[in-house]
Amino acid sequence: MSPSIEYLLVWLPLASSLSGFLQLDSTRIGQWMLSRPIVIGPVLGVLFGAPELGMWLGALWELLTLENLPVGESLPPNACVATAVCVLCAVSPAQIEEVACVAWGMLAGILFRRVEVWIRTLQNALNLRAERLLQGGKLPPLAKWIFEWCLFELCLTMVFIYFASLLGMLALPPAWSLLPFGWQQGFHLIYSLLPFLGLALAFHLFRWAGG
Repeated sequence: MSPSIEYLLVWLPLASSLSGFLQLDSTRIGQWMLSRPIVIGPVLGVLFGAPELGMWLGALWELLTLENLPVGESLPPNACVATAVCVLCAVSPAQIEEVACVAWGMLAGILFRRVEVWIRTLQNALNLRAERLLQGGKLPPLAKWIFEWCLFELCLTMVFIYFASLLGMLALPPAWSLLPFGWQQGFHLIYSLLPFLGLALAFHLFRWAGG
């Protein structure tokens, strides 16, 4: 079933905007952990009338990305974008296999990492500009720059999530149907093992944190 015009022009942009706004929490504003998968998944699930699916995928992504935090120079695949794209594909009218949605979300998170690298490059240029103003005895308009930068990143993230989700809805159903049955079964087996992998990662993390 193809997405309706209302879905493409109202619901998907709304969900992409909401996801982009929550993504700002990861490094820009707040840092209240609102950008974590365990929040993003249920929120999008409730928005599209599938709270159980949203909770399940959000919890799965949370377990798989507990150690992947953008701290300092570390820039892992974006868990917020990966979860958003995964859930939006899973709850879409296209009726996509969950395992395909998870794989597509993982690819989206990896690709968005390159976008974040580009954003940091632009930010470094802005930092140099601020330093030159300070050296010249002028105060940089920090409040204006922060607002503009957050708006820029919000729009960039929203557009990325929208088109990544849309491409997934259009491409995943025919691509999945073309896979041999044995491959499909193999992917389902891997998908069934992911929660155990996530629990193992969580156990390792908490054991390490506990000394």
